[in-house]
Amino acid sequence: MRDHVRLLGALYVALGAMGVLGAMITLMVLGGVAGILTAVAPNEHEAGMAALILAAVGTGLFAVLLVMSVPNIIAGVGLLGFRPWARVLALILCALNLLSLPFGTALGIYGFWVLMSGGADELFDVGSRPARG
Repeated sequence: MRDHVRLLGALYVALGAMGVLGAMITLMVLGGVAGILTAVAPNEHEAGMAALILAAVGTGLFAVLLVMSVPNIIAGVGLLGFRPWARVLALILCALNLLSLPFGTALGIYGFWVLMSGGADELFDVGSRPARG
């Protein structure tokens, strides 16, 4: 079961990293298009308004993707360290990921199977872990 938890943690880190990368690409593309639009038609009112809308949409999408991706990275890192709080966070994210077809759904189902199995209880039990010193 330890290997499954580690794999799940790595998959969560990978999913979160892809989301952060997608957020950055979205911001660069929409911001770049807005900048090009402003440079091509600097005195046109409509071009300025379109550039403003593109920049706002790009920033909004960046923020949404970042807010959705960072918890995946945090949960993945916590799962790799077998932290009890990471199990709770990952279970919440499993439920949310079920709505994200097809990869999120597969990850959510696998996550529920791994984290709700009896073997996972022992891995995340606070009392059974050796003290760090």
